[in-house]
Amino acid sequence: MSRSNAALLLALGLAVPASPGCRSFQDNLLRRDVAQAAPRPEQPDPREVVRLVSLEHERRAELVQALKSELNVNVKTFTDDQGRDRRVPLGGVLGGTAEGYLRVERPRNLRVILNKTLSMPIADIGSNDEEFWFANDQSREIVVASHSHLGGLNDPLLTSMRADWIFEILGLESLPADVEIERGSSPEVLTLVETRALPGGGTTIKESVLSVSKQRIVEHRLYTGDRSRLVASARVEQPVAVSVGPTGGSEPPARVEIPSVVRLTIPDVAELEMRLSNIRPNPEPDPAWLASFVRPDKESLGYEQIPLFDLSGRPGDELLADSGASSSSALPPPPSIPGPVTAPGSLILPRADNALARADDRAASSDRAVRPASEPSTSGRVAVDLPSAPRVPTVEYRRSSWETVQGGNRFPRGVLGRD
Repeated sequence: MSRSNAALLLALGLAVPASPGCRSFQDNLLRRDVAQAAPRPEQPDPREVVRLVSLEHERRAELVQALKSELNVNVKTFTDDQGRDRRVPLGGVLGGTAEGYLRVERPRNLRVILNKTLSMPIADIGSNDEEFWFANDQSREIVVASHSHLGGLNDPLLTSMRADWIFEILGLESLPADVEIERGSSPEVLTLVETRALPGGGTTIKESVLSVSKQRIVEHRLYTGDRSRLVASARVEQPVAVSVGPTGGSEPPARVEIPSVVRLTIPDVAELEMRLSNIRPNPEPDPAWLASFVRPDKESLGYEQIPLFDLSGRPGDELLADSGASSSSALPPPPSIPGPVTAPGSLILPRADNALARADDRAASSDRAVRPASEPSTSGRVAVDLPSAPRVPTVEYRRSSWETVQGGNRFPRGVLGRD
């Protein structure tokens, strides 16, 4: 099966015309109309923008515990590292579309079913508390592994299939408690930068691009630890407002905005456009819903079970190597809150409202030195926490090598790197 089958998953002008007629110098001196430049609009305080966005993410994360949606996936042409236009096979056919559904529930329940047509299944991707799987219905192969196995892999396709990553790109996860803010190329853009620890001791960089005017995150980017190479990006568009269950009494249901379009890019691997429709937060947990997160018995249908590490062809790991970590190092204890990424013009935003901090935020903060509160400046940094729980370190993934699989579209052995 090709890698794509496992992945199916953002001027003000002022004209002052000259007045007609003739005036004396003295008249002009005393009465002339001086063209005034339009006052520049006051730029919003980045701390306040991020505080408001953080509060909205916090609200969504508390309201939405599960979600289901119909899904349409369109595989795009992309340019490989040699400048060639490529299309990823989808169900044995180059490019094209697939339809199915997405079901996701905190913390680890996930199920994605994709079909080329009603009679042509393509992929079955899922996870629960114990294990995850992804099945290639065309080659009749299935990979099954426990979550602990992910510690030796760094692959962006597996990253995109984690339940918490789905919640994150849909804007349903809290923002990290400590985040660095960088000013973008225009006043319209802020970038939230987070350093995440890898099990082998390295790091990866997560960027969230925030639109100031829209006051929402419009793109997620994952980089190697030195921030020199893009691992994967997800641009989210066309948010739709959906109701989240009754709140009790006479109060109307709460409403949240969820993006209906996700454009996922994994360099040199795939470009996918995913469209969500009929989005339903917190559906009733009927038997069909609960059964969604049980691994199907595809072996009885003749599927070959492929051990996860059989897809690994060489030792080592690109992302760990890029971040300067040893791929053979043991899993470290949970890291302390990472320091800021060095970058020109970067800011660390202070907590705007300590009263909104969670208890576990304050517990985590007690182990750190208290940062002095100060007013922000454009030339320096000021300390800030955001009102959200600290993120639990998770495994991030990186492609080691990939080629389009010809003839059979099977799982290519040696496609993933591992320790």
